[in-house]
Amino acid sequence: MNDIDALLTADAQRRQAMVDANATRLLELLDESLNWTHSSGITDTRQALIESITSQAVVYQSLDLLEHHAHQEGNVFILSGTIKGDVLKGETPKVLHNRFLSVWLKGESGFRMLAWQSTGL
Repeated sequence: MNDIDALLTADAQRRQAMVDANATRLLELLDESLNWTHSSGITDTRQALIESITSQAVVYQSLDLLEHHAHQEGNVFILSGTIKGDVLKGETPKVLHNRFLSVWLKGESGFRMLAWQSTGL
């Protein structure tokens, strides 16, 4: 498996961990210095993002990658594209259809996401 395929696998695992509210897997895939900027403009830390998922303040029901572009510079990878998903915020359903940009670092233990930013379409 080449590095881009491994990155896409890690991103698929991250999306599934968000749907499953799997904090253990998210801790493995999200770097402790993560900056997660939602389409609203609010930025969360890794801890705040995981807490919002595990407390069910936000419930990701599905997260599907519609298109993607990946670029590598050494051990740093940029993944961008569009994503669609179904989310519950509180009890309010929301359909996400966003363009995103994420930054990943490949280390000895695999890929870890450093940053995420999305914009609604």
